[in-house]
Amino acid sequence: MARWHDSRPPREPAVMVVVPVYNRIIYLAPAIDSVARQSFENWELAVVDDGSDEDVRGLVEQYKDRRVRYIRQSNQGNAAARNRGIACSDSEYVACLDSDDVWEPEFLQTCVRHLDAERDIDVAHTQVHHIDEQGQLLPLRVGPAPHDGDLLEKLLLGYPILPSSALARRSCFERWGMYTPGLDDWELWLRWAAQGCRFSCIERPLLRYRLHNQNYALAYDRRRAVHFAMLDEFYDQEGLPEAAIRLREYAYANQHLRFAVLAWQVGQRHSGTADFITAILRHPEFLADRSVYTQIACAHQGRLLAGTPQNLSLQLAEDSVTQCLICLFDRSTPTKSIATRRCEAYGWAYLALAQLAYGVAHDMRQARRWLWRAARHYPSLVVRSDWAAWLLRSVIGRRYIRWAKGILSSLVHYAES
Repeated sequence: MARWHDSRPPREPAVMVVVPVYNRIIYLAPAIDSVARQSFENWELAVVDDGSDEDVRGLVEQYKDRRVRYIRQSNQGNAAARNRGIACSDSEYVACLDSDDVWEPEFLQTCVRHLDAERDIDVAHTQVHHIDEQGQLLPLRVGPAPHDGDLLEKLLLGYPILPSSALARRSCFERWGMYTPGLDDWELWLRWAAQGCRFSCIERPLLRYRLHNQNYALAYDRRRAVHFAMLDEFYDQEGLPEAAIRLREYAYANQHLRFAVLAWQVGQRHSGTADFITAILRHPEFLADRSVYTQIACAHQGRLLAGTPQNLSLQLAEDSVTQCLICLFDRSTPTKSIATRRCEAYGWAYLALAQLAYGVAHDMRQARRWLWRAARHYPSLVVRSDWAAWLLRSVIGRRYIRWAKGILSSLVHYAES
């Protein structure tokens, strides 16, 4: 834990950092330390204790710095705690760091400079590394993909802007409102975006976002309820942009798909299958989306390892996908338009499984089996997709393909030199 003392005369902070916390203080010190280590020093930190049973005050008071304050309130939830902290300062910028996340030392300086330079941008956010409970980096892809400007449509479809990764102008809260008690950051971003907020992603992973498999499993039902409540709250507004109205069914379907995957990850297969069916009924085009089947196939690995070679079972992958499709086509009552797409759905599903066998498990034999099964179910797939290319890859094998690419790269380099 960092110990430091600020002897400089007080000055108006440029950034208000709010850390809401409810128990789980084992992670709080690293979060505060990451603020202390910022290369940008013109900040003020409010740790808002949301009615914790643990000794949050005792931990915070170990930090001897006039910029750090402790605030306690009765348990009201994250949104209320963030609002309480934001109201404590008139700083130009606001950042809400979750108590279990960690900033890289350049986070504030990079975001402040970005907003100072881009006056038409309201919220800057960075990409994210994922860490486990011990703070070790997880083998998950850095994200999100960088997008700027009006992100309403992308946000509706799940584009992730984590509150810990974002720096917002205080004027955003004044113009478009604070966090809604009982809800979370997604509702705030949607509401702001619908009223003209412009976002910008800094293409650097300056946040370390901590994932908790156990805590997430325990909170699954609540998270699901809150997410659909946020979507309902958004669509209950009047005067929404046409783009939002047009995407309503797709947005709800996307949330059902998201929680179908998460349900499978935490072992609630019945709930996951039910959400999968609802997602398809609301957006039938998911039947031809390989990424849908890949997410379901990897769900048995859990939230931390999904899509990696670790603990991947191709048998469980196939079982998960086929169970969802069996329940959709054989045990439910799909509409006629969906029922006629049975063969197509199985074709795309087996193509997704083949890619998983090839690219992650490196099982060429299983990849070929699933490719042939995909073609038998849906012969049109052979010409409508890159099926033939995957078959060729699985026949040649990854090692020889890499060898051939290396030879080709060397020849190109030789020709250019």
